[in-house]
Amino acid sequence: MQRGQKKNGGESMCGGTLAGVDQLFYDWLELDTGRLVKGISADYGNTPAVAREICRQGPPEKSPPITEAFQAIQGNLDGALKAGGRPPTESNYRWEKQLNMQAHNSGEKRLEKLAACILGDDWVNQVPVCSGFTWAREGGRAIDLARKVSESECQFIELKYAGQNSGRAGGADHPLYAAMELLQYGLVFLMARKRSLIKAGGTRMYLNNVEKIQLVVLAPKEFYDGFEMQWLPRVVNGGLAELRKQEELPVEMSLRFDVLSEEFISFYHQLEDLMDDLRIVYENANIKSNDPGVDLAQSQTNFRRLFPEYKNHFS
Repeated sequence: MQRGQKKNGGESMCGGTLAGVDQLFYDWLELDTGRLVKGISADYGNTPAVAREICRQGPPEKSPPITEAFQAIQGNLDGALKAGGRPPTESNYRWEKQLNMQAHNSGEKRLEKLAACILGDDWVNQVPVCSGFTWAREGGRAIDLARKVSESECQFIELKYAGQNSGRAGGADHPLYAAMELLQYGLVFLMARKRSLIKAGGTRMYLNNVEKIQLVVLAPKEFYDGFEMQWLPRVVNGGLAELRKQEELPVEMSLRFDVLSEEFISFYHQLEDLMDDLRIVYENANIKSNDPGVDLAQSQTNFRRLFPEYKNHFS
């Protein structure tokens, strides 16, 4: 799809905290907004092939609508409050591991749960971002993984991994979609901090006080094949810096694309095979071995060493 091939206009029919935000970014990228008018979820190109072409064209002439999106999110909150809002749930921005996993889980869901289980207390998963901000059902909006870099700095990670036998390099979408979803969650967090929507105390204390957030799309390197999108972090980060200055926000935020190391991918493929063969099982939020010939402790040590070694893809 070439820029300028917009078939329809109008507002997205989806309500909630992020209502209308996809519309702003679709307009910026000059995408067909027909699916938004019909109330269909945004996909930012529908297929990786189309998304690659969008990215290949480089940055639009206009600056990204970061400030406009932030203001739209605030407007959605104000509208909900005016209509008789409900208090945000205490689960928003909790620092707690969510370790229950279904037997059929695979791909990025299994990797996410394993990372949260095996890695230390500086890692959590499934961090809700806006449950209870409006009357819409938004409990499913969550950060895949969050990493405590320091007391003042944190990473929000959008994890993309489909599994070695899936035929796909990443999840069910593509890097452009992943980045736009994570960016929107980041903007909601900035709004929550500015409007003091994160309840004080408890497991929310860390994210209520953090001063720097890195938005990290994390995937195997194949997930980025053919995507010429070095320009996207540059223009988005410029917009985020301008937003922080204009709104006097207490948090610095930036976007980046990272890759899991080849050594980790090679190791993890072996771990997947052991789990698929039920020689290693994830049960009751814990990992155990059914095979005395499997060195489970060494596998966990390798996971702890290799998973955090991801690096910026476009550096």
